[in-house]
Amino acid sequence: MADRGASLGLAGERLEDLVLASSEVATNALVHSGAPATLRLWRAADTGAIVCELSHHGHIPDALAGRRPPSPDEVGGRGLWLVNQVCDLVELYSGHWGTIVRLHVLPA
Repeated sequence: MADRGASLGLAGERLEDLVLASSEVATNALVHSGAPATLRLWRAADTGAIVCELSHHGHIPDALAGRRPPSPDEVGGRGLWLVNQVCDLVELYSGHWGTIVRLHVLPA
């Protein structure tokens, strides 16, 4: 991810943000869905953001997953919240067909 993100123009902290966020989302997909996942990466023509899309056949029932800060006594639940903190935009689509998570990171 670091090499591909750098080739698309990310550097420094923004590249680190992409690597951290994509690793978290990929790990969640493997741990929670148990199914294979597909990862794609491209530069958005309209915004110039680097977009990392991960799709899998698992389902996230909470449409606001990662949008609310986790409570201090909650076990887990910090990964998607962290992803929302380091990315400029996080899109999450989930239904009976599976889940798509898109991470948008703007170059500095």
